Amino acid sequence: MQSDDLLVLNNTRVLAARRFSDDHAVEFLFLEKVGPARWKCLIKPGRKMRLGGITKIDNVTLRVAEILPDGERIVALDEDVDLYAGGSMPLPPYIGRESESMDEQRYQTVFAQTPGALAAPTAGLHFTPECYPKFRTPL
Repeated sequence: MQSDDLLVLNNTRVLAARRFSDDHAVEFLFLEKVGPARWKCLIKPGRKMRLGGITKIDNVTLRVAEILPDGERIVALDEDVDLYAGGSMPLPPYIGRESESMDEQRYQTVFAQTPGALAAPTAGLHFTPECYPKFRTPL
């Protein structure tokens, strides 16, 4: 490295933002909480959850309150719950498998500290604590 080089590290931790409806017919990726008992999310398949569509997650009723121009949905819940608490890691489709409990650590970079990412910053996945021992502790 040169004295004027700049190294930028993405220290976000990937959230367990992927959930399925209780009947496993609908997949949700919860992007962010936008108000009390309201979340912005991606839904697959979207045709199952049109405006006013209803399903349940952990026996809590969700209703599609709004469909945004880009296809994201705002869902309203009967209760204000933390949907990340029971979620799974949103692995990219090319991984070709469902997430496992080990992915909560494996799908993070060594720099990961602050929760907030919905996908791992993959450019940093090849860094290991052995290569960069100073990153074993928080920056």
